[in-house]
Amino acid sequence: MMKKFKKVEDLDNLSFSSVKKEPTQKTHIKKETKQEIPTEENAQEVTQKVKPEHQPEVSSLTTDDLMDFSGIDNLAEAKHEEVKMESASVESAKEEISKEGIEKLAKINDNKKPKKKKNESVIKKSEFAESHSKEELEEYGRTKLKEICYEESMIETLFPLICQDLIGFKGVFIGDKGGLKGEFMDNLVDLLYDIGKISEPSYEAVPFAHIPEKFDIDKIYFIEDLNDAVINLFNLDDLSQTSSVTQQEYRTKMENLIKAAGNTYIILDTMDTELKGFLTLDARLPFIYGRKVAFKNLSNEAIVERFYNALDEYHQKFVGKDEKDYLLGYLERNRRYFPFDNQELATYLANYTSQYQELKLPKEKYNAKTLEESFKSIVGMEVVKKQIKELSEYLVIRQKLEKAGIKLPPFNLHMMFLGNPGVGKTTIARIIAKVLFDLGYIREEKLVEVTSKDLVSAYGNQTGIKTNKVIMNAMGGVLFVDEAYSLAISCGASGAEAIANLIKAMEDYKGDLVVMFAGYSLEMQEFVRSNSGIASRISYVFEFSDYTTEELFKIFEIKLANTGMIFGEDAKEPVMKLCKFAAGRRNFGNGRFVDKLLQRALTKHATLDLPADKMLVLTKDSIPEVEEIMASFGRFGA
Repeated sequence: MMKKFKKVEDLDNLSFSSVKKEPTQKTHIKKETKQEIPTEENAQEVTQKVKPEHQPEVSSLTTDDLMDFSGIDNLAEAKHEEVKMESASVESAKEEISKEGIEKLAKINDNKKPKKKKNESVIKKSEFAESHSKEELEEYGRTKLKEICYEESMIETLFPLICQDLIGFKGVFIGDKGGLKGEFMDNLVDLLYDIGKISEPSYEAVPFAHIPEKFDIDKIYFIEDLNDAVINLFNLDDLSQTSSVTQQEYRTKMENLIKAAGNTYIILDTMDTELKGFLTLDARLPFIYGRKVAFKNLSNEAIVERFYNALDEYHQKFVGKDEKDYLLGYLERNRRYFPFDNQELATYLANYTSQYQELKLPKEKYNAKTLEESFKSIVGMEVVKKQIKELSEYLVIRQKLEKAGIKLPPFNLHMMFLGNPGVGKTTIARIIAKVLFDLGYIREEKLVEVTSKDLVSAYGNQTGIKTNKVIMNAMGGVLFVDEAYSLAISCGASGAEAIANLIKAMEDYKGDLVVMFAGYSLEMQEFVRSNSGIASRISYVFEFSDYTTEELFKIFEIKLANTGMIFGEDAKEPVMKLCKFAAGRRNFGNGRFVDKLLQRALTKHATLDLPADKMLVLTKDSIPEVEEIMASFGRFGA
């Protein structure tokens, strides 16, 4: 018998919450074209929208009634799935809101946590540091620092390094690594490692060009190649977008060095002269890197010992007391002439000796030639010679007074040579360079000769860098700028920049660089007027007169004799005639005229059909005519 069922008026609003049935697996869920993304604020509102507004009472329906109702199963299942999907959407939205909230909260908490600075790193302390108290480590540091320092001033300067209550150090080590500085640096890092200041018993040698953006606090850095910074930044104020990329990179490196954190260990590893120029690059540098330690060079006795230790066993057996005494004398005479010193010099001498079966040293470089001997081969220039003698005598007296403890006012040795081409300006400059070297006023006997083309660049902002490279190359010796007037007359703004750099170097490096400007007398006046700093920095002016006829003839005689040729009697009159002709003309070339005359005479001599016994005798037929000379030289006075 069929049972009667209660009519269900609204199946769409029927809730099956009381019906327990396994869910049907859904194979596809249609995506809404527009879906409002729930937030934490509107989640409740979304839930209310999903819930049906009216839920009819279905408790009176039994399971059997529903099962016997035709078609109700499929319809009810579909509705159940629809409601389940909507409920799942709400749950998903809540889960998304919850997840987003957790992420935001995590970010807030992360921001509240103290951030680790980029330059901070954990110091891995040595076993010794871990096993001793702070007081014990500081006492140990004091004791060891006294052992490795050879002067009381060094201990005072470096005290912050071993103090347990102080972190970080900025300073300067001056001197050659091959001397006492290298050994001290090795001993220092061992000490700092022992007392827990750095993580490894070693240091990082960093060229200026490779200065990092940040410095680690558990390392000690030695910054090298400061000349590289001077070349690229010395007296260069243009740091605009048009300036070179290299300049801007070096300025960034400089800022990294200056603004390095206070808890870092950074030491400038340099030479005294190099440091002077570097400290002028930024007014902050002398204050930040104000602690300085100057290291002495090795004594000659120490170099002899290192030389002996560097030899192989075969050559060591040749070295006794007499040989060591001889080597000491050799170093006394020649040490200053080598381009290296200390350990490098000892190693070089040992390597040189090892090439021979017996004990042998490089050829003596010391030249005891006096000023008078140097002047013997120079024709004329009596006034200039007198000036040089007076300068030499003054330098000798000044040196003696300084050794006696007399405090003399500072001075510079920059000079100006005025005169026409070929009057011997470069020759005199070389003689003066030797005098300055022999008396110890310059470190190297060298003369770097340049003209405007070596200082001025055709490309943008490169003149300053080019000039600075020349200056650095001449350091320790003499920089000879020939035809200096062209910088002011024909090089425009670039020439003015080069002059400015030279003037700054003349002041900053006056203890280790001598600058000589040379050129025509009249044009050099314009050069001096181009920058007010030139005149105040020139201490000596030498004026060179043109050679007379007799002086030109004498120069010809000397140069011909140097070739091995004989000056025939019949050739002297035509040579004298040509010398007289040249001496009466403007800009004839002076000594350069003689060079060309000799070259032309030898060329013509080679074309003559002479017997063997006459081949080395210069005759009148060998001497060119005036017309030939003019054709060879071009127009005089041009």
